[in-house]
Amino acid sequence: MKTFAILIVLMMIVAAIAQLMLPWWSVALVAAIFTAYGATRPSQALLIGSLGIGGLWLLAVLWLHVPSDGVMAGRVAGTLGFESSLWMYAFTFIAGGLSGGLGGICGYYFKSTVTDFTEHPEIDEKEVSS
Repeated sequence: MKTFAILIVLMMIVAAIAQLMLPWWSVALVAAIFTAYGATRPSQALLIGSLGIGGLWLLAVLWLHVPSDGVMAGRVAGTLGFESSLWMYAFTFIAGGLSGGLGGICGYYFKSTVTDFTEHPEIDEKEVSS
């Protein structure tokens, strides 16, 4: 459980730095790298990626909410058709969680594919190439 929380916090820090310099989808790459390192099951990879990136995006929205006293969030929520800005926060968390979770699953399966291939030395290179 301790490793789980450390992975999420480190992912949030690295993804926040990555988003300053790279496009929004760079968070999926960060989630893939962290879950390839630390996840032992696909469900764990999904959870780590979802909580890490969804939590980061939720913190970012709350960070912008506090200085404007919610005025900006209310206007954006009205533009998107939400009755309350709380729906916008939930939508932001779900969107971030979806991108982080899918990136996490991709990282887990990439790791499992590479390790499965390297653990079977009886596979001849000629069989693979043909």
